[in-house]
Amino acid sequence: MPSLSSILIAFQAIPLTLFGASILISPADVGFDNLSAEQRHVVGTVAISLSLGYVVTAFQSRRARHWFLLAAAPMRLIGAWLFLQDDRSGTALWDGGNALVNFTVVRWERVARV
Repeated sequence: MPSLSSILIAFQAIPLTLFGASILISPADVGFDNLSAEQRHVVGTVAISLSLGYVVTAFQSRRARHWFLLAAAPMRLIGAWLFLQDDRSGTALWDGGNALVNFTVVRWERVARV
């Protein structure tokens, strides 16, 4: 059975995959139609590549997964702050919430020795 940290990392890859695919397939639906095709391709493929990194990490050792979650948490908090500055409270809540969940899951797995 997969660990909670593996499930969390795989779950966090889903929005990145959908976002990257949406930019490449239907940029108008996600507000990227004002960019050139080259810019859309870069942003879309980078998002999908990042999501693949999440998926690969989900299958790594517990220690690697914990380091990944702990390293991602400060970046998610910075992202939440930036999105709040742009009045994107939903995205800020998602990133801030994921940062807290990252810390919580790592702490729980270390205490429970899962």
